[in-house]
Amino acid sequence: MISGQNNVVDNFIKDLVREAEEYARASTPEHKEAIKKKVKSFLKQGISIHTKNTYNYNAANFLGRWYKKEACLFLWEQGANYLDFIKGIFSNKDKDPLPFVEEIINNMPKDLIIDYHEIAVLAARYGHQEAAENYLAKMPSSQHPDYYWLALNGAAGGHQPVAEYFLSKTKASQKIDYNDLAASAARNGHQLIADYFLSKITPPAKPDYDRIIKSAEKGHNIAVAQHFTALALAKKEAQQVVHNMVDTFISCLVRCAKDYALASTPQSKRNIELAIESFLQANLSIHAKDKNNLNAAMYLGMENNKPAWLFLESKGARLADFIEGAFKGNHLALVNDLLDNVPNNLEVNYNLIAALAAKYGYQQWAENFLSKIKSPQRPDYMMVAKFAAAGGHQILADHFLSKLPTVEKPDYDILATAAAERGHQQVADYFLGKIAAPEKPNYNMVAVSAVLGGHLQLATYYLDKIAPPDKANYRLMSIDAKLRGHVEMASYFLAKHRAEQDLKENTAAAASGLLAFSAEPVIHTTNQATLFSSENAPLRDISNTIASNDNQRVKAKDTPLDSESLQKQIEAEKSKLTKLHKLLEEENNNEESTTVMCSSKSVTPVAQSKRKSSKKKAPSDNAPFSIYANSRRAKFK
Repeated sequence: MISGQNNVVDNFIKDLVREAEEYARASTPEHKEAIKKKVKSFLKQGISIHTKNTYNYNAANFLGRWYKKEACLFLWEQGANYLDFIKGIFSNKDKDPLPFVEEIINNMPKDLIIDYHEIAVLAARYGHQEAAENYLAKMPSSQHPDYYWLALNGAAGGHQPVAEYFLSKTKASQKIDYNDLAASAARNGHQLIADYFLSKITPPAKPDYDRIIKSAEKGHNIAVAQHFTALALAKKEAQQVVHNMVDTFISCLVRCAKDYALASTPQSKRNIELAIESFLQANLSIHAKDKNNLNAAMYLGMENNKPAWLFLESKGARLADFIEGAFKGNHLALVNDLLDNVPNNLEVNYNLIAALAAKYGYQQWAENFLSKIKSPQRPDYMMVAKFAAAGGHQILADHFLSKLPTVEKPDYDILATAAAERGHQQVADYFLGKIAAPEKPNYNMVAVSAVLGGHLQLATYYLDKIAPPDKANYRLMSIDAKLRGHVEMASYFLAKHRAEQDLKENTAAAASGLLAFSAEPVIHTTNQATLFSSENAPLRDISNTIASNDNQRVKAKDTPLDSESLQKQIEAEKSKLTKLHKLLEEENNNEESTTVMCSSKSVTPVAQSKRKSSKKKAPSDNAPFSIYANSRRAKFK
């Protein structure tokens, strides 16, 4: 079905181009009038004059590329967008495009507000940096250039110096995401430039290979997508090696610490010290945790091995980690001994020790440690309650919350997130239930904690509770899952994020495609009955209603409207569009309507004065004009 629709669009574009060229060659008024009627009949078939083919090009683009001025002006009179001509002009690399661009601009009506910013964007996209600056200089003083958008288009066109030039002109407050530039380049087949911008990413930012791959696939650049797929796989393998290395590193630390405690000669101890130092020089932290979220000091505490820990402490291990291991292993005597005889005059954080006791359910011990806190410090009951919730001890958490000063309000979201990270759903639900209106539970935050703990089912449970206008942040879930090494979970949420983005893009494209039929100035009327199947009857009804209103506007364009009736028409159109958006969501990304009805720009002065947001993706621009070259020689003459 999609293939058939693509053929319909391709033939429609070819017919428009052929008739526009024929009009330019016509020598008599009768011949020209006959062509006008023929073109109007094409446009009454229900396909917009702005409709683009698979490669994002429409009839106006082709006529501009071939420098057919008279044909362009004829098609503009039928409702084509002058910016589409200019895009086509710039795409022809065999000639200097600037004189013809000026010719098109000069032939536009004097009352049409020329969008010089968009023309500058097109110039940047096709590598004309100086021309882009000249067009920007023609903008009204009330408007400001979007240099980031210009840079993205420079990258999309494969012009790295142009992209970097406009990046250098962005404001200091502008956040530059090199993934944006790499994705724009990859979508249009510029692999080396995408690689270049990815190489400029510095920690903590990371290359978003999934996004780059998706962009390349959208632009039909399979080789580029395969290149970045290979890089992504290599990166995942490297991450797995690192995870394995950390596990091995911790095992070696524990074994060496035990051997050191048992060593009987100074030489043996020295050899072990050298081994430990070589491990630590490999840029791995002594505090590093394995897949079980435990480090070497915790393991030694669980095994009740104080001598081995004392050696590790001399290399930087933390007292709190060893004590947590002791609590986890139920070695309370070891905890008592350590705190009664603190080694090496270490500073003891009794709030943290009390919190660790609460985490493992030892209320009396937690109370005892809190009592050791001396002024000016004070007990941190909220932190202790949070650790109790993390351990699944709801009653104990409530106990310490009751000790909070009256001026301090409990943060139930924090308590719920602590419980969710450890998989304690009932405790998390309990504290979320204590959040009173007008405040609302932060389900995204709780879900993130569940993801960090590796609890996919619990994360989706809380994401399902999110109600509009709030939305589930699947991208954040994917990132956090990847950070914790939960690869499958990261892939799951990334797929959800992609599906959500696709739905949003296609819904917007479908809606803007329908609006293109009622855009001004458009001389033709529309009948979209052929575009919607019987299953899409509601969409067809609305589109036909829009077409009917469009017809009425054409007939009554010479009749002045009073402000009241105009306002009623505006409200009616808004209502129809609201219904349309709902139906489009229910149709679940109906490709049958989006293929034919691509987004277009109105050529009204108001619409032309609006610029694209810097957050928009640079459009695809890899149209193989050669596809049409042979057919043009055969048919368009």
